[in-house]
Amino acid sequence: MSLFTELKRRNVIRMGGLYVVASWLLVQVAGTVLPWFSDDDSHD
Repeated sequence: MSLFTELKRRNVIRMGGLYVVASWLLVQVAGTVLPWFSDDDSHD
C-alpha cells in the first residue's frame, strides 16, 4: 500500500485541508477585528 493511499484512508489529507481553511479563516477574522481594539493615537 502506498503512503498516499494510507493517508487518504486515514482522512489525513481531508483533515489537513480543514486545518488550512480554518487557519486562513482565523487570520482573516483577526485581521478585521483586531484593529478595532488598537489603542493608538494615529486617528486624532
